[in-house]
Amino acid sequence: MENSKKANFKFLRIALFILPLILIVTVHFAYHEGYFSTSSTAKNEFASAPENYTDIDLNEDAMINLVRKILVENPEILAEAQESLELYTMVQEQQQTSMALAENKNRLDSGGNEIILGNPDGKITLIEFYDYNCAYCKRSHSVKMELIEKHKDLRIVLKDYPILSQDSVNAAVISVIVSQDENADFTIFHDALMRNPGRATQNSAMRAAEVAGADLDQITQALRNVKDTNVETKLNETRDVARSLGINATPSYIIGDEIVPGAIPIEQFEQRIAELRLALENE
Repeated sequence: MENSKKANFKFLRIALFILPLILIVTVHFAYHEGYFSTSSTAKNEFASAPENYTDIDLNEDAMINLVRKILVENPEILAEAQESLELYTMVQEQQQTSMALAENKNRLDSGGNEIILGNPDGKITLIEFYDYNCAYCKRSHSVKMELIEKHKDLRIVLKDYPILSQDSVNAAVISVIVSQDENADFTIFHDALMRNPGRATQNSAMRAAEVAGADLDQITQALRNVKDTNVETKLNETRDVARSLGINATPSYIIGDEIVPGAIPIEQFEQRIAELRLALENE
């Protein structure tokens, strides 16, 4: 999907900058293929054109000059083309996003095997891809906690996506282990790391785990035998899903059938939650 987005954007840029050239080249080939002639019949076909465009010889140079003249005197044609191309690209990307989300639905939210903030049974689901060393993730954390407090039916599915450093990977490994500890309060762990102004590391993650009531001996044992756990599998699965969706930065959110990149203000979250709730009520 990421490659498709890049391809669409490249197509849009090329089309906008060389559209006049495309039109001129089209005239060139059309002329040589015999689509235009200098007969009176051909001239009559231009009878409906603007007045100044009819009294010309229909040779190749004249046709190219005609196209150029039309574009210069009617620049809104290029504006309309740009608008159409942008709309086409947007629709294509929306369709590709919807298809990609549908294909990865079970991998994004498998039900009982996810890290959840808020109401585990909530009908409003928000999926977040984050890195514990992402400044924007930390900045938006308080926004999500406020949303959880306000919307009792909100369910936030957390996806550890450590892409910034090895420290991020180390913190994410402990995050997955803590999430599987029935005696630990993962919300406390997550909140402690996100509110920590310093760098997230294995040590800071261990301190957050202790605050959350996790079994530190169990974590240490799991770290020694991480290859024998499902931790790496879970992190690799998140990475693969993110890449298939074209998500290459944190934070990134999935709300309904939309991928929302970057930290957004609470008002935009509220708007999307309201739209999603309305859509669910109308099903």
